[in-house]
Amino acid sequence: MDEFQKRGSGNRLDKLERGLYSRKTNHVYEDARTAFEQPTEAEHEALPQWKENDENVGRLIFLENEKRERSKNAFFKKMFLGALLFFILSLAAVGYIYFGGGNFVSGNNIDIQVSGPTTVAGGEEFSLDIIIKNGNRSQLESSNLTIEYPDGTRVAGDVETELTRVKEKIGSISAGGEARKTERLVLFGEKESVKQIKMTFEYRIEGSSATFYKDKLYDVAIKSTPVLVTIEHPNEINSNQNFNFTIEVASNSTEPLTNVVLLAEYPFGFTFQSATPAAIVDNTLWNVGNLAVGEKKVITIYGKIDGQNEEERTFKFSTGIASESNKEEIGALFSILSETVRIKKPFIGLSIAIKEDTSAEAVAQQGEKVQANIIWTNNLPTKLLDVRIEAKLSGDALDRYSVTPNQGGYYRSVDNTIVWEKAGSKEFSDVEPGYKGVASFSFASISNLPKTSRNPQINVSVSATGNQVISGGTPQKVTSTENKVVKINSALGFTSRTVRSVGPFENMGPVPPKADTETTYTILWDLSSSLNDLTNTTVSATLPQSVTWSGLISPLSEKILFDPLNNTITWNAGTIRAGTGDGTSARQVAFQVAITPSLSQVGSTATLLTNLRVTGKDAFSSKNIEYNQQTQNTDMPTDPNYDTGSGVVTK
Repeated sequence: MDEFQKRGSGNRLDKLERGLYSRKTNHVYEDARTAFEQPTEAEHEALPQWKENDENVGRLIFLENEKRERSKNAFFKKMFLGALLFFILSLAAVGYIYFGGGNFVSGNNIDIQVSGPTTVAGGEEFSLDIIIKNGNRSQLESSNLTIEYPDGTRVAGDVETELTRVKEKIGSISAGGEARKTERLVLFGEKESVKQIKMTFEYRIEGSSATFYKDKLYDVAIKSTPVLVTIEHPNEINSNQNFNFTIEVASNSTEPLTNVVLLAEYPFGFTFQSATPAAIVDNTLWNVGNLAVGEKKVITIYGKIDGQNEEERTFKFSTGIASESNKEEIGALFSILSETVRIKKPFIGLSIAIKEDTSAEAVAQQGEKVQANIIWTNNLPTKLLDVRIEAKLSGDALDRYSVTPNQGGYYRSVDNTIVWEKAGSKEFSDVEPGYKGVASFSFASISNLPKTSRNPQINVSVSATGNQVISGGTPQKVTSTENKVVKINSALGFTSRTVRSVGPFENMGPVPPKADTETTYTILWDLSSSLNDLTNTTVSATLPQSVTWSGLISPLSEKILFDPLNNTITWNAGTIRAGTGDGTSARQVAFQVAITPSLSQVGSTATLLTNLRVTGKDAFSSKNIEYNQQTQNTDMPTDPNYDTGSGVVTK
């Protein structure tokens, strides 16, 4: 018997043995033996190896598998019966709780109903009636209603106060009961915008410390704004041409409006020049202020824009109520308007330079002779014929006798207009494409303007016309215009005087001053303004080492500060009104200083103040004004008791 046969025979015998003697096998095998019959020699030949009964082994395996299947089916039956029983018990418990009135509370049984308008006019007061219904069979306890309002919500009856969040105490709501709350408010916002109000109901269940929540959202659309904004401006402008926006803000509310503001956003290339009234922040935010029912206010913005031909630039203007926390921001938005301007390249380019300043406004001193240059250019691809330039001057401040034209111009004094044309210069008869020329003139303001003059200015309006040459057709007339304003600065008046016998203080010490002996003096500072208001006006001076500050000032209402570290006196005068000192008393302050001259100063006047400097800003021309004076000494020519030499130091 080879090795393979041994291994196969042994395996089958082993399996049978394990099946017969294993403790896990409970099957009793039947005796399958049959009666022995004497075989013939041919039928029962002895074999060389053991022969297994394959039929009995197969039966054993079949019976074992059948047993296992019966055991597995019994397990699944038990599992199914257990799940079915659990499901039945669960249904019974739910039915008991739901139909038996147990202490079960569901958020689905709580309803928040809101009764109110779905559309309102901006700035209009309205109310919301809120009903909270408890559909549960248990009482709700320690309940509160929190309402979160959108931006632009204000307190009813006090639109200056922002309304952001309110928490209302509800308390207990019985089973099947309800609670009611009424909220009054005012909404501001853009027309056709939708504002969302969020309501959160929080509650507890009896016997539990857990808090549960139920939310409700309510939308309100704004059908109109409380202000009407109309904007006038040119639809097309020339590059670098001065133009303006006229913005009218009118009340559309049934209630007075307070703290209304206007915000302007400028496009690239725009240069702000001025505005009436002036902006309160960065030339972009205006305080419209309070608007009564039906009241209108107008804001005008002046500027120019630089750009290429056919470019469009968009300006944005927003209106609303100033923020309660920051008056320089919009808290409740009313409207946003966008205005578009198209840039056109002018056929005849014009630029006016006054005192070499090409901005929309120039500044000149009273009586000052100023030079003006009109730079004109043929921007067409063809010739221009018969070019004519006119510069018209106007304004009560103009000295008509001072006007002097150049480059062949003619001053037509009957209407204060200077004319340049081909009759005065061949330059204007036939102008090639791209040609650039200059027409210049000079003028001045009246030296002695009337005392009643306020905010004087001279207006310069320039127009240029010409005939465009068109091939095979009739020449077409083209026109360009440009405007300029020359504002006349106010004359700042300042005097600094030394006195002894007059003034609000009693002075001590010898006069003339004596070396090594202290003498006190009163200093009088006077400020005046002729034509315009002066703002942010300050006067400062430095005390030399030999001079000390006594601390006496008059009147006490004036703001005079002394810095002992730098020995500097500063008078913060603020605003000096137009006309102050011109037929009326000048703005004056007095203070006292003391000097102890040294022997080195004998024979000369002693210095009391150095580095006198006056600064301010002309409120009309926006020009900074500055005045400097080197020193002030012990000489007193304005003192009533002045004697020649009384300011010279003696031994």
